[in-house]
Amino acid sequence: MSSNFIDFLAAVGSILSAIVAIAALYYSYYQFKNSLAYANAQADSQNSVKKYEVKRDYQNTILDWFAETTKILLELRFLLMSGTKEYQEKKTCLLADLSTQIELGRLFFPNIDKHDGFGLEKPKAFQGYRNLTLDFLVFSFNIFLNEDARQFENHLVRLQREFTSIICEILDPKEFLNETERHSGRYFSGNLSYEEFLDKDPNNIDLFFPRRPK
Repeated sequence: MSSNFIDFLAAVGSILSAIVAIAALYYSYYQFKNSLAYANAQADSQNSVKKYEVKRDYQNTILDWFAETTKILLELRFLLMSGTKEYQEKKTCLLADLSTQIELGRLFFPNIDKHDGFGLEKPKAFQGYRNLTLDFLVFSFNIFLNEDARQFENHLVRLQREFTSIICEILDPKEFLNETERHSGRYFSGNLSYEEFLDKDPNNIDLFFPRRPK
């Protein structure tokens, strides 16, 4: 076998070895790139879940506060409108509970600093302008203090509805439902209105407006 042919085979072998080495290097790079992308995706997913959990926990804390506050408002209003002695018997305790909820609410909805020096002479928690969320409660509290509070039932209803609405705006339940669906694969609400319910079966109106027995 001539030396030229041997040299040729050696050159071919070197080329093949180089090709194999390059292919192996590219495969390793491809695997590394995929692994890195997967790791980044996992990290992003974990960060997203953690942010969701922090948001959920904080929302639950506000919801607990909102539920207790609403319960107090409703009990005060229903007892007031009942015209019974029970309202006078429970009024002081219930107003103390409402005042406590207002103070706790300052931790969720701190006063607003408009950088105009308003209220700087007051303690830290009371400096600036009171948050509107708490104003709805404070004005309700002031109405219940009055002896003629029954004349202002419509105001109390409106104040409570505004309070519920601003909490709804802050917590944004629709967005939270969408976010929960992204993490759980399920949307935890049925999007069916009263009108659509009746469209399915008009006889369902008896459920809402029962007929008096003959």
